[in-house]
Amino acid sequence: MSKFNNISRRIYNRYQQSRLQNRNFSLIASNCNGGVMLHDLGLRFNSPFVNLWVRPTEFVLMCENLSYYLGQDLEFIREDDISYPIGLLGGGYSSIFHALL
Repeated sequence: MSKFNNISRRIYNRYQQSRLQNRNFSLIASNCNGGVMLHDLGLRFNSPFVNLWVRPTEFVLMCENLSYYLGQDLEFIREDDISYPIGLLGGGYSSIFHALL
């Protein structure tokens, strides 16, 4: 079954690749699914959001103020109970981005 799934996924990905009209874009996603989609479509990762997880409320806030957040420096912070890196972006808004590196 796994071999069948791999073959059908490759066929589906090739079909989706053939439908693309614009191959030069940045994908904004709140989690790593965006990176998976770019990989499956054979596209370059032109996105600052690869391998990130953003809480849903902060993701909406970020999308509403995208120009502001893309211009901010990323500050890494620590929380005692979290073992992966956490980035604070745009401290005035207190938006936290969890970077799964």
